[in-house]
Amino acid sequence: MAEKKGGRQVGSGEWRGCLLLLLAATFQLSSVTALGQTSPWSGILDPSRATDWTKAGIPGGIPNYTEVCRTVALRNTGNPSDDGRANSNAIEKALNACSGNGQAVIIPAGTWYVAGLLPKDALQQVVLRGAGPLETILKFTETVAANPPSDVRIKGDGGILNSTTWTGTNGNLRIYKQGATVLDVGSTSGFSTTPGAPGNLIVLDQRNDSIGVARESETGSVVTITTTVPHGFSTGDTVMVGRQMGGRRFVNSGYHGVWTISAAGPCSGCAAGGGSLKDRQFQFNANGTCSVTGASWLPNTATLKLNCRKQSVDAGDALAVTGLNSSGPGGYNGSFSALTGKASNGTVFVTYALGTDPGTHSSGGSITWTRTGLGGGPGTPTDYVARDTGGVFICDISNACIDSNNTYIGQACGTGLRHEVAACQTGEVSRRSQQEVKQVISIDRKARTITVTPPVEMTNWRTSQAPGIWWNGATAYRVGIENMTLDYSGDGKPGSGGLVFSQAAECWVKNIRSLYGGLNHVMAEWGAAQIEVVDSYFYGKKHGGPEAYGINLLENSDSLIQNDIFQNVEMMMPEEDTGSVFAYNYQICGVQNNRGWLGATLYANHGINAAELYEGNDASQELADNIHGTGTSLTFFRNRIRGQDTPAMRQHLMAVTDHAFNRAENFIGNSLGTGTAETRGYQITTGRVFPSGYIYSLGSTSQNGTAITADSAVSNSLLPWGNYDTYTNAVRWCGNSFDPGWTTTCNSTSEIPTAGVAFINGNPVPPTTSLPKSLYLGSAPPFWATRYGIPPWPAIGPDVTGGDALDGAGGFSYAIPAQLCYVNTAYDRNYQVPYKVTNASWSSNVATLTLSSAWKGAINGTAAIVVGGVSVGQYNGTWQVTGGNGSTITFTLPLDSDPGTGTGGTATDQNVLAYSASTCYLQPYPWTSKAPAQP
Repeated sequence: MAEKKGGRQVGSGEWRGCLLLLLAATFQLSSVTALGQTSPWSGILDPSRATDWTKAGIPGGIPNYTEVCRTVALRNTGNPSDDGRANSNAIEKALNACSGNGQAVIIPAGTWYVAGLLPKDALQQVVLRGAGPLETILKFTETVAANPPSDVRIKGDGGILNSTTWTGTNGNLRIYKQGATVLDVGSTSGFSTTPGAPGNLIVLDQRNDSIGVARESETGSVVTITTTVPHGFSTGDTVMVGRQMGGRRFVNSGYHGVWTISAAGPCSGCAAGGGSLKDRQFQFNANGTCSVTGASWLPNTATLKLNCRKQSVDAGDALAVTGLNSSGPGGYNGSFSALTGKASNGTVFVTYALGTDPGTHSSGGSITWTRTGLGGGPGTPTDYVARDTGGVFICDISNACIDSNNTYIGQACGTGLRHEVAACQTGEVSRRSQQEVKQVISIDRKARTITVTPPVEMTNWRTSQAPGIWWNGATAYRVGIENMTLDYSGDGKPGSGGLVFSQAAECWVKNIRSLYGGLNHVMAEWGAAQIEVVDSYFYGKKHGGPEAYGINLLENSDSLIQNDIFQNVEMMMPEEDTGSVFAYNYQICGVQNNRGWLGATLYANHGINAAELYEGNDASQELADNIHGTGTSLTFFRNRIRGQDTPAMRQHLMAVTDHAFNRAENFIGNSLGTGTAETRGYQITTGRVFPSGYIYSLGSTSQNGTAITADSAVSNSLLPWGNYDTYTNAVRWCGNSFDPGWTTTCNSTSEIPTAGVAFINGNPVPPTTSLPKSLYLGSAPPFWATRYGIPPWPAIGPDVTGGDALDGAGGFSYAIPAQLCYVNTAYDRNYQVPYKVTNASWSSNVATLTLSSAWKGAINGTAAIVVGGVSVGQYNGTWQVTGGNGSTITFTLPLDSDPGTGTGGTATDQNVLAYSASTCYLQPYPWTSKAPAQP
């Protein structure tokens, strides 16, 4: 991307501005799709792969509370600690007093210290509004108490959890229909149709596909597993056994892995002493045979590389090594006990003691292993077992579905984590990560039904998983934060949250600058719905770790994240999210502390995410991993996914990475890859965890080495349609022969998954290559006209020609409005730190700058620096800082030859934009967040 000039004046050229205003007047703006109209994705996506995305965000758009309730008198004595506490108290009092009136609390222009904001629970219908992001600046000196701590927390009143069973939809018991709005319930007691009241905002959930283990025991190599509820498994099923990370380690971890069931109860004549197995028991043989693909020896230790399809060898296993050819006299063959066993990138390795040099391994050989001597004993609430459904799949197996940070995900049965729900059985140990958040709009107490909005979005709700409904007390409702800068850099908590909406509905963030977040900049959690984060700018993080998210959604549904800029921060991390829309956001410099590692900024899952829409974004990479959870029916439409970033990265250069268990994803009309980055191939499905140089990596195993095979269901259920990619250098319409070019471009192979997987239907080949302009809007949104140009509508896709986006490829993308705003907005010199460059040198692709004074930036791989004016031009540009000491810093300069020594010029860091939506866009601000839906 070309470097923008920090000194550029915003809004220069009045004649140009007048012309753009005239053009903007031609854009048609306003309302949402009427109920019953055909969905814009109709004819392209099967309904099981999508939902009605026009319902994302606040119904009717963000309310504009114009009446002023209070203007807060703040103090600025020069004592940050005392001023912060006094100002926090004043703002909280004003919000509390104005709650429920549909009015505004005004923060005047100025820079104000604030010691965190925690207004009263269940704040209602009030907005905290500043004079503008450049005029009103809140600098946080402390955080408020929470887990994790946060700087601003807008929350419901919690209270005792209430719950009931969910028995069906539309009056049909045990039938859970996608799209239903009428829910049959065990009891209507406690529900409310009043927004914000207890029982109005509710959460649907059900048991995960994994279930808890009560006991594990063995006889020889036959292991008997007893589950806490009936398992429903059959002989011959393949199951995963493991723990949810974050719990205490279970001593019999050798039972963990992927196994084939040899006997399952209830049955007679089972292997365990000829007795019977109950419906909560099954057995497997803890042994296996693997072929050897490589061998090596270091003094006293042999290492074998194995081709094991399912279970890895573990330390302590009895080994029988046979048939290995080698040049030494002793060889590798014999009986041994495994010293270590591990899986790495889908390959299993085992070591054992071997005192004599076996020489060079040439070919052949196998290893048989038996797992014995682990001892019996009870399981723990952290041990789980799951059978892959083959389709939508939600499990708790360590390093495969949910990671160590996610013990807070979902409700829990029988573990003491959070409150249990009505659907839990006696003695059950399980997690309930699948959740959808709804609002109750009517109650029929006689029929025992409630009507909710938005409708049911997931397709795998079923009686066997005991669906339930839970809710807490009153919620925060229609609370907004607008027109200000929130600076978290001085709050003293690197891992804190920024602005958190907890147990909240229809709340919003609009036209803010959020600077130096910790764990996240904005979070919606614990039963939140239809939150909006729009027209805002998010910059940086205040710690060196890889986890620093712009937007974090946990137990959330149907939110709208739109027209935002993310600089030097990951864009978003949905966790247990359904139905949300992430649209027209621009990300740049999403650096992590793995230097040179391309970080994903369109993260697609934590817990379980489903039916989300990612539309029109310009971002570095999409990632759906499987140590954090699983995803299904995620749609990526008309995005520019670059597979590269600025500064340029060197490792994991991928556009799309979908690990095992992420199924039925849709990629339609996107522009994928960068010609200099994705050079090795179109697609890799071999199971490598972090390859580099491909457009798609599909079905790879766990990044933490769990012994699971590459998941072919990921690629088999993926729907790519009309995407341009830089490796093929063409738009792929890979369905049938109506397109004359498809046989050569697609190697005569259809990419449309006409066969279904569990809970997701097969998809007919679309009959046309004509794509809708949007899947949730009917025309260009209000922010489309900027002071720096008006992109075509749509700006990205196979039907776009002549696209001139600086990070585009093939002419299929124009700069979206947020990118135009980023490129043309000046730096805020109140944050920027300039340095003179006294010397520039180079050695082995590493550039070293000597500065006129000690650099104040953090050397943690998350910082970027802009260099300009150095006498040797190769040193000028935007670079990711890789190291330094005092007045020197280093970065990678990937040149084939030494550029020599340079002098002069400047280097600047903390390149915070002087951002304000009112100066970026032509439409008078504020505007509604919604544009017309498809007619």
